[in-house]
Amino acid sequence: MTIYGWNVSTSGLLLVRQKPGLKGRAFRPISMATVHQQGWKPSVEFYSPQYPDPAAKTRPDHRTTLYWNPKVETDEKGHASVRFYASDISKRYLVTLEGVSNDGTIVHHQHVIE
Repeated sequence: MTIYGWNVSTSGLLLVRQKPGLKGRAFRPISMATVHQQGWKPSVEFYSPQYPDPAAKTRPDHRTTLYWNPKVETDEKGHASVRFYASDISKRYLVTLEGVSNDGTIVHHQHVIE
């Protein structure tokens, strides 16, 4: 167990436990937030429905996340193309792009499309 912090009464406290189980009585004040790190998980494929015949669609599409791909790669000019079906609940979409470039630059951009 590791405790970080200078003056608990004024600066706060960061408590990191690396192994489960704390011997003795565990003390946790009501004001202390607990965060459980989920750890690494293998990537899984995001389900994107396919509507080859839109007239054969049997129920409304109410998805809020329309496309998710953690491995979009750009061409030599930095461009990439993605395709997805829109949902039935909106005609305006907030597109959020986030990622990390090969040189470690953090990328974040948002744009509304109608």
